[in-house]
Amino acid sequence: MDSSGSVGQNNWATIKEFVSNIVRKYEGAMGPDGIQFGFISFGSQGYLDIDFDAFDNVEDWTSELNSVPWKRGSSNIADAIRVTRQLFSDVHGHRDGVPRLCILLTDGPASAEQSRTLLEAQEARETHEIEFMVIGVTERVREHEVFGIASLNYSDHVRLLSGFQGLSQENEDGRTLTSHIEGLILAAGGLSESPGE
Repeated sequence: MDSSGSVGQNNWATIKEFVSNIVRKYEGAMGPDGIQFGFISFGSQGYLDIDFDAFDNVEDWTSELNSVPWKRGSSNIADAIRVTRQLFSDVHGHRDGVPRLCILLTDGPASAEQSRTLLEAQEARETHEIEFMVIGVTERVREHEVFGIASLNYSDHVRLLSGFQGLSQENEDGRTLTSHIEGLILAAGGLSESPGE
């Protein structure tokens, strides 16, 4: 999740609430034999804030998320993707054979290591089998960068929003972005529509 200087403190709180709303859907299903969530923020570099196996319940996970500070700095998407590759390892609680889905949100173009951004994404997709959904917020995003990071089937894996309020608004189909991501999680992991079953 983008925590660079352009995001701002208020929008950082909005991003964390958006993530919390996704995670809360899996109350009772989180744990070493269920669904697991990690969290990475990035400014001038990527930060691994929450390992996959750090918590086995939603309350503790979201409490930890709320304590993650706004990082400021530039926007180093390339390093965020490198840290994502590290997160998807057994050292950080990832389990063999479990699908790897990453939701990447940015409010603008990479402003550090720009030339590495798409190369890091390609390696993550092809070598580490990480599936990316990319959310671009504001008109500052570079569409070629967003689409270059995302996994194919762009209708499912790319969302371009005019502002942060779009994180909670319904689209023309009456669905929120949160519900769309739920669908991706179901498709990636084969989870029941009723978490915990």
